[in-house]
Amino acid sequence: MPDWAAIPKDRLRLVHGDQEIAEGIRLLSTPGHTPGHQSVVIEAGDERVLLAAQCAYRAEELRSGQPASSNLHDESWADAARDSLQRLRALAPFIAHLSHDPEIVTLVQ
Repeated sequence: MPDWAAIPKDRLRLVHGDQEIAEGIRLLSTPGHTPGHQSVVIEAGDERVLLAAQCAYRAEELRSGQPASSNLHDESWADAARDSLQRLRALAPFIAHLSHDPEIVTLVQ
């Protein structure tokens, strides 16, 4: 339903890189699988949830911190993808959701 996703233009803003967009919600630049990608970090109390979406293709990549070469935008993005995964892993403990893999990733320290 397109109407469900309709956001009034006066509420849209372009964000490059990392930025807190509301209390407890921030965007982190996490390119690699998808250039220009940003993950959403949601923190409330002791809970941290990552909407890692397109940061990695499979849950195992996030768990291991190693991007699969077959899942990179192209080989020139290997270092960026590895850095992105490491940035997210440094946020442990968390629960993460990816776009392509239905497995929910739980990473503890």
